[in-house]
Amino acid sequence: MRELLSGQGIPVPRFRVFPLNGDPREFAKQVVYPCVVKPLILSASCGVIRANDEEEFMGVFRRVGALLTNLGLVARDEQARWILVEDFVPGSKSHWRVWLTQGALQPLAIFDKPDPLNGPFFEETIYVTPSRLPSDVQQNIIACAERTAQALGLREGTGAWGIPCECARSVGD
Repeated sequence: MRELLSGQGIPVPRFRVFPLNGDPREFAKQVVYPCVVKPLILSASCGVIRANDEEEFMGVFRRVGALLTNLGLVARDEQARWILVEDFVPGSKSHWRVWLTQGALQPLAIFDKPDPLNGPFFEETIYVTPSRLPSDVQQNIIACAERTAQALGLREGTGAWGIPCECARSVGD
């Protein structure tokens, strides 16, 4: 999905996917810092950790691998054998809910996380609405949601997406 969205000009952080059984020392040389290390299989930000340099990266990579192994996921799910690493995007985050009817997007709400989540861990917190973001940023978020739905070929139903607000600021540029 990230490749598809990026190819459509929708801003996504740079990312790489590395095999869990690979050498984190080698992977650490291939990413930009700070970065965020994420398991592909967990949800609610479980196992998502920021690394600021190569040394931290190696420890974080091993920690996420141990989490996946200890939960028994590596033994039973191929996705648990891969770790996503992406650029860290600082600042506040937003989440939007939309309704699609015949490809037409109707925004329902934009929610903000009240505090920036800059790590090293990204625990789930509350969302607040109405959004406190400036109206031009909110319009950029809506435009990004519309372009995202079109790029993914979505035409009907409800959707929920999260976006770093810094990415939303660049959507209209």
